Amino acid sequence: MIALRIVADLSVETTAEIMGRTPGAIKQLQRRALCRLRKLRAPLGEDRS
Repeated sequence: MIALRIVADLSVETTAEIMGRTPGAIKQLQRRALCRLRKLRAPLGEDRS
């Protein structure tokens, strides 16, 4: 999903159509994925929530 939205630069609507989900679901999935990526990038002991 992140690859479609960010790397391929597709719209929320196009990504939703490809994945068979609603645009709202795509927005939520993107938010969760980016949050997880931020946590993976944070140095140990530092939470950037």
